[in-house]
Amino acid sequence: MIKVKILNNLAYDLQDIEDYNSDVLVELNGVNSYVVKIATPKNLLSLMNNDKKNFLLPGSPMIIVKKFTQEIIEEYTANDGYWFKMYAYMHLIAIRREENSFL
Repeated sequence: MIKVKILNNLAYDLQDIEDYNSDVLVELNGVNSYVVKIATPKNLLSLMNNDKKNFLLPGSPMIIVKKFTQEIIEEYTANDGYWFKMYAYMHLIAIRREENSFL
């Protein structure tokens, strides 16, 4: 069973379901828990506009959804566990930016 909990208070914070991002806690089968960043395409553009850049700098991977709703996030989690597995092992990978090499 997959449980999804959005970590922000959406009643307070969410103003546009098509322009939003948040950390989301996903629990798989009561055993593994992952915190993942979920964003909308419009939010990616807003982040670039806020930074006055034509690109996004590297950061934590994001799962992209059309609209930020509980239903869509649950639909994604029910269909693809790939990112959750990747998040579980991501801390083992370190990249040196200056050398573009893996440690």
